[in-house]
Amino acid sequence: MGLVIATGSNADADLKGKRVLILPMYIHGTWAEQVAVPHQFVVPVSDTNHPLQQAQFSINALTAYLLLKELRQPDAR
Repeated sequence: MGLVIATGSNADADLKGKRVLILPMYIHGTWAEQVAVPHQFVVPVSDTNHPLQQAQFSINALTAYLLLKELRQPDAR
């Protein structure tokens, strides 16, 4: 989750100043103050939700999936 402070030549200049979700590819690092991300990994989001809620959008589903996949009980057949 972040706020676009600058755009490159391949990105939509209208994104500057907008809040965006950075798709979690984990090649850009995590928990950074600033990060440069290719435009195809950025999704604009509305300002209707609080930024802390929006920050959970991309990670909650992945966390649930990993918990179910890695920590599930063995099949009881």
